[in-house]
Amino acid sequence: MGDTLVVSVRGGRASDDHSITLRLLPHLDALSARLKVAKLSAFQDGSALAAEFADEFAEAGVDVPAEALQERWFDPRPALEAVRAIVTHLESNFGALGFRPDETRAHWPNDLMDELRETAALLEEAVAAGARFRFLLLM
Repeated sequence: MGDTLVVSVRGGRASDDHSITLRLLPHLDALSARLKVAKLSAFQDGSALAAEFADEFAEAGVDVPAEALQERWFDPRPALEAVRAIVTHLESNFGALGFRPDETRAHWPNDLMDELRETAALLEEAVAAGARFRFLLLM
């Protein structure tokens, strides 16, 4: 599978693999800046990756900072505002993302939109439940 992102609601459900969102995150962050909404990368939690590789770092004589192992949970409202703005913008102008798929990635635009819509639904659930969320990075 490789690196992926999972949208996780604390005490709730989690998304499927959102690897296309992760791969296109630099494009999504650039679009977020143009739309003047929060960058999606601001909501990442890399604690699971840090924990997964802590032993390997220790064997190499490198300490993993304690804060890297701490789970990071976020208020879903700014993320929901950002995802809604991105989806609305891309529905009418996907080219604004600045991603030009080659033939091996021709499915990415539709898959990305599906991932973003699922993300919005999960964030809406989090807001309604008063729960926090995270974009959990996994291997």
